[in-house]
Amino acid sequence: MISERPSTQSNIQGFLPIRPSEMVLHKICDRWRNTEHSQSPEEIDNALKPFYSGDMCPVSIVDLSGVQITDRILAALLINQRYSLTSLSLLSTKGITAAGICSLLYKTKIKLQHLHSLKLNSLDILRVPRYRQRYQPSVGCVALEKLVSNLNKSNRKMPLDLMEDNIRRLFSNDNVIRSESLDESQMDEYKLRAIMEHNEAQIESPPQFMHFCPALEHLYLLQGHTYSIEDETKSAFLVRIFSELPNLKTVDLSEWVIHDFLPLQKLHFLTTLVLYDVRDLETSIDTIATLTTLNVFFCSNDVDGHYSL
Repeated sequence: MISERPSTQSNIQGFLPIRPSEMVLHKICDRWRNTEHSQSPEEIDNALKPFYSGDMCPVSIVDLSGVQITDRILAALLINQRYSLTSLSLLSTKGITAAGICSLLYKTKIKLQHLHSLKLNSLDILRVPRYRQRYQPSVGCVALEKLVSNLNKSNRKMPLDLMEDNIRRLFSNDNVIRSESLDESQMDEYKLRAIMEHNEAQIESPPQFMHFCPALEHLYLLQGHTYSIEDETKSAFLVRIFSELPNLKTVDLSEWVIHDFLPLQKLHFLTTLVLYDVRDLETSIDTIATLTTLNVFFCSNDVDGHYSL
């Protein structure tokens, strides 16, 4: 018998068939969605620990819609359920970053070979997973030595605001090192800094999330009007995403503000296209008509807030 209010501290024992496991997971997530206070990562981690074993509690459907989790928790679920997981919903799921989840998946060298359906309404997990570079202001050695010397003198008890002003001036643009004005000591620092920056640039970033979903057939990218990837156009984004998904059969771009559907031409097995609440489709109908594999096409027009096929 499944409790109507499962405890956050999970005490599932033994092995469960796949359907009962899915029911338990659904109950746990549904309880989190309906509570007024959010759970701590430790509480979530403890409740989901049985599902970190794909043998003990296998699931084929994971619906984390509206749940606050972490990159590590999601990675643990995906990695340990990879042999049974076929459908994943991350609609309004919070706490996930592309760099975090992709790094964890990349370290394990696994792919979700059985994942066929993915639902998203946030593109954060689909960003290019870059590591954030640390900004290192370039300051001359002489200036740094002068600052340290001043701090070691008897006047080191200078007011904090004056000390902050002195430090801020050192890090201003007027004090940036330029190669044409470097003496020998400054050149050593310049070379060291260049080496450090080169090494940081060589840090290998993990592949994008779709790289780990090679068998995906149904992709639902909803609420595209909230597209927020500043350094990538919508067309370039779709090209990048679709390039990893040669087997896509269903694409849902509902609510996108988009006029370039050329990236869809790369999907040679696309049979179903969903474009609910996509404005000005008449400007792109010629491109859509070239999708010769398309069997089902859903679209709608916005008429006073009501939509129709």
